[in-house]
Amino acid sequence: MTPDRWQVVKGMLCAALEQDPQHRERWLQRACAGDETLQREVHSLIAAHDGPADFLDAPVVEHASLALPATDWTGRIVGRYRILDEIGRGGMSAVFRAARLEEQFEHEVAIKLLHRSHDPAGLMRRFRAERQILARLSHPNIAHLLDGASTEDGVPYLIMEYVRGEPIDAYCERRRLGLAARLRLFRTLCDAVHHVHRHLMVHGDIKCSNVLVNEDGIVKLLDFGIARLLDPEHGSACHAHTCTIALTPESASPEQIRGEPLTTASDIYSLGILLHRLLTGQPAYEPDSDAYYELTRHICEQPPRRPSLALEETTAPYSSAQLRGDLDNIVLKALHKDPERRYGSVELLSQDIAWHLGGFPIAAAPESRRYRLQKFVGRNRALVAVGMLFGLSLVIGIVATSWQAHVADRERQRAQRHFDDVRGLAQTFMLDVHDSITSLPGTLPVRGKIIGHSLRYLDELARERADDPEVRRDLARAYERIGDLQGDVMATNLGNNESALVSLRRSRDMREALWSQGVRDDALLRERLLIELKLAQYSQANRSIGDALRYADAAADLAHTLTQRPHVTTEDIRLGANALVVRGTIQAMNGALDAGLEEMDRGIRIFEQQIGAGNSQINIRRGLANALCRRGDLLAKVGGRYEPAYPVHLRSFELFEALIQEYPLDVHLRHEAALVLMDLGDIAARTGRTQEGLLRRSDAVERLRALSGSEPLREELRFTLGWALGELAASVQEQGQHVQAARYLDEAQSLLGSLSGAAATRLNTTQFLMAINDLKLGKLRMAQADAVQASRDRQETLWSEAHALVQRSTQVFNVAKDDAVLAAEAVEHLRTAEAALHACNESLRRLRRV
Repeated sequence: MTPDRWQVVKGMLCAALEQDPQHRERWLQRACAGDETLQREVHSLIAAHDGPADFLDAPVVEHASLALPATDWTGRIVGRYRILDEIGRGGMSAVFRAARLEEQFEHEVAIKLLHRSHDPAGLMRRFRAERQILARLSHPNIAHLLDGASTEDGVPYLIMEYVRGEPIDAYCERRRLGLAARLRLFRTLCDAVHHVHRHLMVHGDIKCSNVLVNEDGIVKLLDFGIARLLDPEHGSACHAHTCTIALTPESASPEQIRGEPLTTASDIYSLGILLHRLLTGQPAYEPDSDAYYELTRHICEQPPRRPSLALEETTAPYSSAQLRGDLDNIVLKALHKDPERRYGSVELLSQDIAWHLGGFPIAAAPESRRYRLQKFVGRNRALVAVGMLFGLSLVIGIVATSWQAHVADRERQRAQRHFDDVRGLAQTFMLDVHDSITSLPGTLPVRGKIIGHSLRYLDELARERADDPEVRRDLARAYERIGDLQGDVMATNLGNNESALVSLRRSRDMREALWSQGVRDDALLRERLLIELKLAQYSQANRSIGDALRYADAAADLAHTLTQRPHVTTEDIRLGANALVVRGTIQAMNGALDAGLEEMDRGIRIFEQQIGAGNSQINIRRGLANALCRRGDLLAKVGGRYEPAYPVHLRSFELFEALIQEYPLDVHLRHEAALVLMDLGDIAARTGRTQEGLLRRSDAVERLRALSGSEPLREELRFTLGWALGELAASVQEQGQHVQAARYLDEAQSLLGSLSGAAATRLNTTQFLMAINDLKLGKLRMAQADAVQASRDRQETLWSEAHALVQRSTQVFNVAKDDAVLAAEAVEHLRTAEAALHACNESLRRLRRV
């Protein structure tokens, strides 16, 4: 048998073993297409495979699909779940939908059960490999692994997130999605695959049926059954070759067909096949028959069909001309036979699509001046049109009136295209690019530039089209994001919030005007609710409690309207719960503690009901964690109820920790968790858990150091670290570590003194916190002066330093006692400071009399 013939036989064997045994013979007859010799050879290998377990030691048997007749699992109990029905089956495993047994916690999962095998050791190796791969991946567009074990009779299983969706190609076709929408979905998939590659893995079986999209348009990548870990030095899959792995021939790369090692280039090829199917609804190859070796010959030897040509055979909602050029080149580059000539990474493939959507030259296009000129003209139609008109005026002069009308109409069309392109570009950068990097570390300067450029574009468009509601809506979104960048919920400098409030009010006024003019869709209602919530929180931080209550009441009214509408969404429910939590917080801080806590509890119950119903979205769990954190703060800091506050804060922290495990790069999550951890340490110390309090505060400070180091331009992170260091200093001083406490306080004052709020003319939280630390340092100097065994001059120096520090803090507390938010705490600190000041004066008088 020749090597080429052997490759065909091996490929046919892998594909045959993947089929259901009951239908395998019929499939084999069709696939061999009359080649009786091939059929006999494959039959003999299947018989050997189904024989004794040690009959063959070749890799084909070790790695091939090891299926036996299926077991009926419906209704059986696996772990804590009851199997409901089967949702998929392959040669190695079957996948079932299952529900949790406890009635009070309704939650559906997908359970993958491996078939019984003649080679249990080999099967367990594949099972453990898939579990290891899934456990290492945490990405919103990859189905999560929840658990894994074996049944009582030894059948291995995996418990995974249940995705209620449909294959990505069916999703696009059923909704008749346009070209841009399909490309955006594909870019989301690319991000998930890029995450897999960053973790030194390849998927190996990317196809439409392994990429599901739910009703909310969220993409989920499934089935890592043949994924492999990469060799970090060479970028190829370790321990396995694709000739021995069950694969899907239609989406397999030439090197997979030939049995070469898997690399990231193989996944890029499969993505190219999937993109071809999304764009055209047609396969990339047209073999002369259904025979397996005919298909593999086309994959390895024949060029794929250009998407623009394949589209001519369909009734897609866009034309083949829209695929001609850039998209043809992108797909064909991804499908190149030579892996070295494909895209170097999934990120580059996704970037080329982004450039195409933005009207910029792509890397896959042939380098030529003509091509770049065409792209320049596409992005600057109005400028080119002016140049053409100027040239025409020199050559033709005055033309007939009918011709002038024709030219004017054409210019209006070009101006409209230019208008649409500029608006689309601004939206892409503001919504897609900016919003996707908001939670990443170190992106604050980039976000500012993106929003600034987008705002300039939109301001220009608003001047051109003052009556266009969509432009005004885009402009309102831009001003909202400007407010987010300017704002300072920590209120480290109230001037920051004043700027943010101006931007947010402008955004709110624009949306109110649109609503009053008849634009009344659910999306605008949600945007109005969100802006009212932000205005309430920034007003509260800015000491404007009356304004904060007014905005919070408006938000609650809008939330009630939104949640009473038909087709209410999970996001609507989350916003409604959050509105209750925000209003309850502001009520409690305004003196109505019990009424505020009751309002907050209504919101908390809504979050818990959603989670109990199986909604595990990050926004729902994050909303509950934040609501519990606020409730614990109010119990402890406003009500002085530290013991009941402890379990509330503990639960909030546990929720944040679970979210960080899933989303480790989310800066906001890590910051929120560190804040809760600090509060938990304070409450633990106040309830007699002294050592726990110290450990939790030390942990929080280290987390905040890391965050502040990664985001040096974000004042609120430095402020939080300064606050945390002061709190930690108090804890270690209680343990008698005076020198360490002084170091922490000096570091805290240095951080806080570098903030814009330190030099502001109006009292703010930075100045108040520095006053608290001054008081702590003063009392520390007093303790050192009492304990020092030195000269009278040294004692006098320490008492003088303590006097100056406490005197400075007293001046701030005297101003803060009239502040709407800080008054209660300021009065308490002022009493302590005045007593300390009296002690300093007495000690200095005594020393100076000696």
